[in-house]
Amino acid sequence: MTTGKIVLANDEDHVLKVIVDRLEHYGFLVYAARDGRECLELVARHEPDLVLLDVRMPEMGEVFAHN
Repeated sequence: MTTGKIVLANDEDHVLKVIVDRLEHYGFLVYAARDGRECLELVARHEPDLVLLDVRMPEMGEVFAHN
């Protein structure tokens, strides 16, 4: 049973892995993105309950940081 769906965006693989592991440990279904475009695609495809993102990443980081 999952607790909820989360899209997580971060361009640093080691950070992404640690956070994904922890969230999955607590029962969340996690979709990981490595840039802003991938994040938007995952949000549109999976309609998550929560989006956690690093605002300073390649491909649209500046869009997230100013909105």
